[in-house]
Amino acid sequence: MRGIMKKRIIALLAVMMLTVSLVACNDEEKTMSEINMKKYVKIPDIQNLTVDVSLASLEEYEYDDASEELFRNVCEPVGIKNRPVQKGDWVNLDYAGFKGEEQFQGGTSKDQLLEIGSGSFIDGFEDGLIGVEPGKEVELNLTFPEDYLSAELAGAEVVFKVTVNYIVPELNDANVAKLDSGLYSNLSEFKTYVRETLDDALLQSNKETVANAAMTKINSEAVYKEIPEFMLERQKENLIAKYTPIAADYGIEVEHYFQYVQGTPLEDMTKQYVKERILLMALAQQIGVSVSEEEYNSGMEELAATYGVSVAELLESNNNDEEYFREYFYAQKVYDYLYENVTIAPEAETSEESASE
Repeated sequence: MRGIMKKRIIALLAVMMLTVSLVACNDEEKTMSEINMKKYVKIPDIQNLTVDVSLASLEEYEYDDASEELFRNVCEPVGIKNRPVQKGDWVNLDYAGFKGEEQFQGGTSKDQLLEIGSGSFIDGFEDGLIGVEPGKEVELNLTFPEDYLSAELAGAEVVFKVTVNYIVPELNDANVAKLDSGLYSNLSEFKTYVRETLDDALLQSNKETVANAAMTKINSEAVYKEIPEFMLERQKENLIAKYTPIAADYGIEVEHYFQYVQGTPLEDMTKQYVKERILLMALAQQIGVSVSEEEYNSGMEELAATYGVSVAELLESNNNDEEYFREYFYAQKVYDYLYENVTIAPEAETSEESASE
């Protein structure tokens, strides 16, 4: 009887071992989003998560400054070309700096914006453009300051060949209407466009601030049960493929690139990335977010359009790693959830005042 029982126990253990082996094998064949991450990490309760961060905001004058800056960058169609440059003008110019017969490094630029009288350039440069007609090249014989940062140019006599392309006109209804951008047709619409663009960027920045703080806190309290070897191997292969060309530009091996340029050994970087990916997908699974094929495809098209490339080119830029981009879209949803659900602690000043009281 004992012999029969012993055989049954051994058989049961064998089945259990086979089951574990099959699970591991199955995980190796899955993408990160398909794997049940509870097996690998235990994450803390995130229902009452509090983070200590400060959210960015913009003052009204910053919206106005941004409107002026954008206009200066897009106003070429209405640029002034029929009068000479005056002090206080913003101008768009091309220039090339020569020391002797050779152009010196950092002394050449095209479509450079410059406010005349701002003191942004070395003495004599801006004053030398006052009275110059747009479209005409002038030569400015100048001398760099003795205490200039570049030892090669400190105290050097140089010649700048400069062409003012146009003078930036006033930001007003008439000039905005002539831009014919399709995004705005008058000054009010232009400023609304700038405000909405800045607000979108500000919201994204604040989301990242809150979500990064939340992820850091969650990671510090998470318990990693196991870091699967197949994940480490796959991640290491991806890192090597991605960074080998970059390391080659430095003339070093990829391992040395991580060690000395990134400041983190390849093995440590690999483990760090894998832990971050495990945590991300564990959170996604816990809060119940997913990325459908339709969302993935539309997200890829939108992302490709942002960079001005095709989806195929976008994938090729990251070693055709579809999983990388899929996790990017998961991260966006997890970040949205964290931003909307975590509590932001009172600012340090408020806490200190309360403590003193």
